[in-house]
Parts: sequence; C-alpha cells; structure tokens
Amino acid sequence: MSKHNTQTQHCLAISLADLNIWCYQCDSYVLNYELQNVYKTFHLAKFGTVPGENLGLAQGGPKRSVEEKEEPEADIKAKVKTLAEWIRQSKNCVIFTGAGISTSASIPDFRGPQGVWTLKEKGLQAESIRLEQAAPTPCHMAIVALLNHFKANNKTLYIISQNIDGLHLRSGISRNSISELHGNSFKEICWDCSKEYLRTFDAAERSGLGGKNCEVCLKRVPKFCHCTSRKCSCGSELKDSIIHFGENLPQDALTAAIKHSSNADLCIVLGSSLTVAPANEMPSKTKNNNGKVCIVNLQTTFYDDKSDLRIFGKTDMFMTLLMEELGITVPAFDLNNFFMDPSIQ
Repeated sequence: MSKHNTQTQHCLAISLADLNIWCYQCDSYVLNYELQNVYKTFHLAKFGTVPGENLGLAQGGPKRSVEEKEEPEADIKAKVKTLAEWIRQSKNCVIFTGAGISTSASIPDFRGPQGVWTLKEKGLQAESIRLEQAAPTPCHMAIVALLNHFKANNKTLYIISQNIDGLHLRSGISRNSISELHGNSFKEICWDCSKEYLRTFDAAERSGLGGKNCEVCLKRVPKFCHCTSRKCSCGSELKDSIIHFGENLPQDALTAAIKHSSNADLCIVLGSSLTVAPANEMPSKTKNNNGKVCIVNLQTTFYDDKSDLRIFGKTDMFMTLLMEELGITVPAFDLNNFFMDPSIQ
C-alpha cells in the first residue's frame, strides 16, 4: 500500500494481475508521476523487467475518473461541422481507435464503468460475447467509408488501433492501412519466418499451452507463452499476436504508426482513454507536427487539455453524424471483404 498523496491520505491497491493502481475511496484509477517507482517495483516483480519502450501505463497527469458523460446532441452536431471542415482540408489524417468503438458490438472496454479492469478490481467479471460473434459497429463502417473517401481524393488516411478484436479487418480495411499495435486475436505469426496467418476463429484462445517454462517464448517475452499449438508451413510453432503488459509492441506496426502520426495534419481519437503507453503518444506526435487533434470519448483522458476539439459522446452516433455532414455513404458490413484476404486460413 502507498499513500495517495499528502492531501487525501487515501491508500491505494495495486493489482499484480494487470498492475493497475486503484483508489477505492475515489473509485478510480490513480496514475501520476509520484507513483512511477511503485509501478516499476511491481513491474519488476511480475515480469523481471522495468517498463521502457514497451506496453505500460501512462505516466504523469492528474487522476482520471471512470465516470462517463455525454454532451447534448446539438452541441455534438456543432462540433461535427468543425471536424468535417478539418477533414476537407486534411491531406494526411490519422484515426486512433480504442475499445470504446467496440462496446456496441457487445465487447466490453477496459476502463469504463462496466469495463474489464474496472469490474475486475471489484471482484466482478465483464460480460462479453465470443469475438467470432462480433460484427463491426457503425463507427467501424464509417471509418471504412472515410478511408475510401480519402483514397478517392488521393489523400492519406491511416488507422492506428489498440484493439485486439479484429473488427477493423473484418470491416474491410486492408492490413496496409492499419497498425494494430496490441495485436489481433484472429492473427497468428511465426517468429522464425515472419509469416502471418489470419484465422476465422480466435487464434489466441488456446495460447499459453507451453506454460511458464516455454523456453522459446521466455527468450522474447517476459512470462507468457504465446504458442497456439499450430505450426507454420516452415515447421515452427505459431504464436498468437497479442501484446501483454511488459511486452514490446510489434516493430513494423509501431514504426508505421509513428511515421503516419508524425506526418499527419489531423488526428482523430475515437473511443480511447489514451491510458496505455506508448500507443497513447501518437496524438502528441501529430501535435508536434502542428496538426490538430480531435478526441471523441465518453470519459476524460490525460490528453484533453492538448486537444483542439473535444467531444464527449458515443462514437457510433458521432461518426454517423460526421458522414452525413460530409455527404459520404457508409457501406453495409459484408464479411466477404474479410475473406478476400489471401492469408485467411
């Protein structure tokens, strides 16, 4: 236990399961600079390493509440008009997505009032359907429409996602238009020859079969076996592509995300609390390029004060209104677009 701060004197609980720090009296996660040494100590105990350029909690900033709020629709419509004009002017745009865009597909987020980590800290379990049952939401399909619009006008739109649910690829987005920074539950990879396999089932469901003593995995990741029990055409064991706390992000995806964010004149954040580093650093890279940042999320984020446009609203409604304002037709979901990928097996 550690003291919250000199003003509140609240005690904190840190979960060894996911290393989140929680204050029961404030009923929220606590993330601030003073606690970084506590976090590093527990990170070292759990993973045998201290966090560097790998997946970890954001450092710094005030306490962030899990409370959600939604602006009146009239206010949201006014802000939609502003963003629509920025999109018309944009030549290089990045869309950054988080778990909030998939909640209407019955996939829980992580840090919302009914989120996975929020309920876990209270001894409860979030309700979810199997990933194979999930279909892209109106927000996912609006992103597809906007991507097609940018391509038709010889402009660049790139998607960066923290989500592992695979719904972006299912919606019809090609893999060269997206960086899935935390992996994809439907993707297996070969660490030896780098071949990738997209599956129609949750490839990560049976991972960990090698246990804690899997020497191949332990040479590359902290304390988790990624073996899926299937083999690559080269004969090596296939691994799931999911990134756990303490593991390095996939280098190619991270490099592409940094490149596009650094060159972007507009970054649109959809459904992310921007809590997990280093993925959450992407909007700042667009700001450093003198670009604009728009954040659409029901909860506050540590980057709210740096945004140029902040909307507290549901991403489905917001993106539907945005497409109407831009006069862009949103395609219906067609799973055949996913099965057109030649790597599906």
